Amino acid sequence: MPTGFPPYPYIAPHPTLSLSHFFTVLQFLCNFQSRFLFKLSSFQSPVRDNPIENHVDDVSEGHFDLGDKGGAVTTLLSNSKLGSSSSALSFKPQQKLEKFAVSASSEAVALTGVVFQPFEEVKNDAFVVPVSPQVSLARQRYTEESEAAINEQINVEYNVSYVYHALFAYFDRDNVALKGLAKFFKESSEEEREHAEKLMEYQNKRGGRVKLHSVIAAPTEFDHAEKGDALYAMELALSLEKLTNEKLLNLHKVGDQNNDPQLMDFIESEFLAEQVEAIKKIADYVSQLRRPLTPLSASHISSPFSISSAISSPDSCSNSLLSNHPFEIIRSKTVSMMSLRAISTFSVPSKLGDKGGAVTTLLPNSKLGSSSSTLSFKPQRKLEKFAASVSSEAVALTGVVFQPFEEVKNDAFVVPVSPQVSLARQRYTDESEAAINEQINVEYNVSYVYHALFAYFDRDNVALKGLANFFKESSEEEREHAEKLMEYQNKRGGRVKLHSVIAVPTEFDHAEKGDALYAMELALSLEKLTNEKLLNLHKVADQNNDPQLMDFIESEFLAEQVEAIKKIADYVTQLRRECGTLTSISFMRVMLQTENSRRSVCSRNQS
Repeated sequence: MPTGFPPYPYIAPHPTLSLSHFFTVLQFLCNFQSRFLFKLSSFQSPVRDNPIENHVDDVSEGHFDLGDKGGAVTTLLSNSKLGSSSSALSFKPQQKLEKFAVSASSEAVALTGVVFQPFEEVKNDAFVVPVSPQVSLARQRYTEESEAAINEQINVEYNVSYVYHALFAYFDRDNVALKGLAKFFKESSEEEREHAEKLMEYQNKRGGRVKLHSVIAAPTEFDHAEKGDALYAMELALSLEKLTNEKLLNLHKVGDQNNDPQLMDFIESEFLAEQVEAIKKIADYVSQLRRPLTPLSASHISSPFSISSAISSPDSCSNSLLSNHPFEIIRSKTVSMMSLRAISTFSVPSKLGDKGGAVTTLLPNSKLGSSSSTLSFKPQRKLEKFAASVSSEAVALTGVVFQPFEEVKNDAFVVPVSPQVSLARQRYTDESEAAINEQINVEYNVSYVYHALFAYFDRDNVALKGLANFFKESSEEEREHAEKLMEYQNKRGGRVKLHSVIAVPTEFDHAEKGDALYAMELALSLEKLTNEKLLNLHKVADQNNDPQLMDFIESEFLAEQVEAIKKIADYVTQLRRECGTLTSISFMRVMLQTENSRRSVCSRNQS
């Protein structure tokens, strides 16, 4: 062992190991490394399954943690223009970071079994994203025929809702007074309007444009000489539901003909099953109304509403107040006359102990013409009640300033006997009635315009959700105003007349102002117009000496109208103000935030 070296064991060179053997072993190791790297490059990413989740921010500087292993790993990736896949990524080890840096490589590794090439297939014209603001970004495989069919169905639902609202107004009259039916048709009207709104939202989802057509005037009278009003109204409702169902099936057929399974699925899941249920329910009501009413059949009627109505003629009906049914059957004349004849022998269910004495009160005689006879309440000790009997002696009163049974003989206080005449109407002129109907039409038309504005701002290429929500709520509010006026019309004994509702615009963009400012200015003008009409209605009430109508307009509308005008005027001012780069989107955020948030938005835009 040579001196000067540490005491390691000395290994002598092998006598047969030559330099050629050394290079052969080295070449074998290099080939082994090449095969290992080729298998590693053809294996899917061992870090994440989703290539989008690799978060490669820069093609030349991405890092992937693959542990301490060395070597270069290559994989295909489209170049910077996403046009070809000729370049590759090589992952070279960085020992300090123990990660791999991504750098572009000109050598591409061929892949086998590729069935989907997103960056190649996305070049198809069908997948190009439009750049024009007038073109929908979401529209795909949605034909013009389908779009027109959806708009037609929206109009069908709106018209049916309008007829149901007229039926609600009819049955809510005081001389009809079928509260169960009024409630049923009120809820049905709201449901049909919700269907129309659901179709409007779907139209926007598919990239179509909502077009609200005109709504025709609804009838005012629904009585029928043979069937009566309740049966006639239910048969009309059944016909309308079947018509709506037919239109929905036609819409489904349009989706099938245009190879649109998404439209077909929407109609199936949202409407078809529900329509079958509605038809069955109303068909049951029609059958119950057509059945001859006997005490036995009436007792078997059960449904979730409550009606009060003569079904055909009053002579053929028995009285039964049935809860949980849309029909409260009216009293027959026999029962009514028996009740009137028994009025002179009714007993008062109030205990007065054993005290004697007669309690008398004035009541018109049997002919209801004079007040000369009185009722005397004599004690019946066994029953501890008072029986009423007619007495011919009148009690003289002094200091009388009000004689109800004399004053009530005035023609103004006579109760009408005709079923066509309102029993509640008093000091309510035809001019006031017409003015109320005109205001109902004003509120309905404004609601219709606001619904169109909701549909416009809900489009995918407009996408101002704050404004869409604002106009959706405004539309519902104006419809509630119309319904409130309809209920008041019935309270005063008038007759609701629903006029036609005109078609509204589809586009609300403006070359100079933009759509948000133009829409808000339009809303402000409509609110001022509505306020003007309300003031005219108040003036009509004043001219006709109707303080009750004046009070109704003042308490229910005038103060609220001032608030609405001020709120929308503020929105217009905010849109007009040059607050840095305050745009429609910024304004949409303003509407959903507080005033302090608005100032912070402005300060951010200015900075």
